Amino acid sequence: MKPAVVYGMGGKFDKSFNEGVGNGADRFKKETNIAVAEFETSNETQFEQAHRRFAQRGQDPIVAVGFSQAVALEKVAKDTER
Repeated sequence: MKPAVVYGMGGKFDKSFNEGVGNGADRFKKETNIAVAEFETSNETQFEQAHRRFAQRGQDPIVAVGFSQAVALEKVAKDTER
């Protein structure tokens, strides 16, 4: 297991969904000693790049925070089906 998180535009500490996922990732790391790769985007064009890079590195699962990542996630998933 090599989990990764791609945070939405609010960033990891947005006091909303991203922060909730970040807190869960931190707890997971603490309880399992398994590293979680994380990426905070600065613009929406980075979503596809982040998902593609994590997929190429073998990160699995990859958590996409927010509906705005749906198109990028679908595109990368189709390109990397096993």
